[in-house]
Amino acid sequence: MKPIEELTNEDVIFSISSKLLGQVNMVLVTSKYVNNNGSITLIAGVIKDELIKMGSMYALTNGGVAAFAKAAAFDVKNNIRINCVSSSVFHESMVEYGEYFKGVKPVPVVKAAKAFINIIEGEINGQEVKVY
Repeated sequence: MKPIEELTNEDVIFSISSKLLGQVNMVLVTSKYVNNNGSITLIAGVIKDELIKMGSMYALTNGGVAAFAKAAAFDVKNNIRINCVSSSVFHESMVEYGEYFKGVKPVPVVKAAKAFINIIEGEINGQEVKVY
């Protein structure tokens, strides 16, 4: 996390490579092995909607993951469902990360876990489920 004036090209490449391309590559690889009618769930986050100081790279990559999940769901074969969970910061993490998430309402981990279960066991496809 850095102020935007201090971000380097290397910082941008690192953020995109780790958060965004990591999940894109996961879909590219796993879609070949997931059973017909299976499910792939990606993870974005609140920072794309609830902006925080020094969070511009998080906003970029989380927004990219959410958009990719929606679009990839229409391209993948074998009726594989692709969705995305975008969660707020976890209540259980506020001791460590609270200073960065001032004004952002935390959620309990169990609430996000239920969203994952609903996506995996449900029928939705190409959706971003927000847990804010």
